[in-house]
Amino acid sequence: MVQFFSSLSITSTGFFVFALIIFGIYYLVPKKAQNLVLLLASYVFCVTWAWDFAAVLIGFSVVNYFFALKISAAIDKSRLRWLWVGIVLNVGVLLFYKYFDQTQYFLFKALFRLGLIPAQMELRILQPIGISFYVLQAISYLVDVHRRQIPANRNLLEVSLYLSYFPKLMAGPIERAQNFFDQLHANRVVDNQQVTDSLLRIFVGLCRKILIADTIAQLLPSGLFANPLVFSFSDLIFWWFVSGIMIYNDFAGYTGIARGISGLFGIQLSPNFEQPFFSTGFLDFWNRWHMSLSNWLRDYVYLPVSRAMLRRNPSGRYLPNLIIPPLVTMIVSGIWHGATLHFILWGFMNGLLQAWERVDKAFRKSAPPPVSRWAVVGTILVLLLINAPFRLDIPQTFAFWTGIFRWGPFQTFTAASTLKPLFAVALSFYLDWKHLATRDELGLLRLPKRTQIFLLAAGMFLLFLATRQQIAAPFIYQEF
Repeated sequence: MVQFFSSLSITSTGFFVFALIIFGIYYLVPKKAQNLVLLLASYVFCVTWAWDFAAVLIGFSVVNYFFALKISAAIDKSRLRWLWVGIVLNVGVLLFYKYFDQTQYFLFKALFRLGLIPAQMELRILQPIGISFYVLQAISYLVDVHRRQIPANRNLLEVSLYLSYFPKLMAGPIERAQNFFDQLHANRVVDNQQVTDSLLRIFVGLCRKILIADTIAQLLPSGLFANPLVFSFSDLIFWWFVSGIMIYNDFAGYTGIARGISGLFGIQLSPNFEQPFFSTGFLDFWNRWHMSLSNWLRDYVYLPVSRAMLRRNPSGRYLPNLIIPPLVTMIVSGIWHGATLHFILWGFMNGLLQAWERVDKAFRKSAPPPVSRWAVVGTILVLLLINAPFRLDIPQTFAFWTGIFRWGPFQTFTAASTLKPLFAVALSFYLDWKHLATRDELGLLRLPKRTQIFLLAAGMFLLFLATRQQIAAPFIYQEF
């Protein structure tokens, strides 16, 4: 029984049993106690991974609760000082848990050589689940209180639930405090339509994760990216594109399941994706991909940097104004994903693409040409190529870029090896196409009833077969 409820992942049977138990308790208790049920459930969920993860989260929530009260009560410059202390503390916690393990060898070696410690040391520090996501939420909450966009919440339970809410704890979405608190205060009524919408989000999320992402992950040729020079251009391009579809559906699947579970509690979480593989430009892509993170970076990094640049020179055609803000923003995004050179390179290159687009728009003398399907294809191809550092370290990245110029026939392309990946890619594009065609993320509900029944039955059958043949892999974004 303990093993069944250990390290709960939201595609595990244990998680769905856990969620059903919480649903039962949630709807049996008085409404004024429902938030407490969700908070306790969130801490229990955290304890299934490690009890000290829950302890860190509780301490983190209490500290940010008091910082928000201090910022709200302070005046003039002391208000800004409290904000910066809170930001530095949050960033320090994130850096310590995410990056201390990578740097402790050099730190302790230097301390040993200086004679400050008697011998070389090593500490084993595990990164608490979801810390990258709830740190960003805490920072946005403190900043919004400082800007007087929202009042400091004096209810510790609500602040703690905002940071620890279990459907979004591991990998977001990154919620804004105002939206979340408003829903905690509202009379949450879950009607038949909301149940239908939520269950569909869970079903589509499972299909994206298990039928698409996990299927592709099992079929990627071993060593393809560890040793790219062994493979031809054709293999690298095909499998790199397929792996991009895998990452997208892995994360979109998590978001769909999280939003569906939350919807059954009457709390709507933010969408994270809007058909990113139909993007018409690099800025457009980042408005569609991991939207809650992109919006956070826009509001708390890009716009402050841009305003600071404009105060120095208000010209809309001043090159530093156009180049520096997107570069800084995407480098911060890279460091948030991981403080290693390949993530920083990934952020820098994406920042350059956005800067180039902004410069082109600012200096363009004629109207932009109509958007064509080739613009979509070109955008995705460029992004797939320059996003190599997201999955590969620096030597592997350059080996991959070198390998794409080694022309040659397919070495791994056979009916047995590519039929399932092609089916997974087709299913991914079908789901996005239905969303795009109906302008509704639940566009499948607009299909004829017989078609809905057929797709539901087929999807459930395929999910059953997939779960009998494989164990769901951990979500990729849990690593961050």
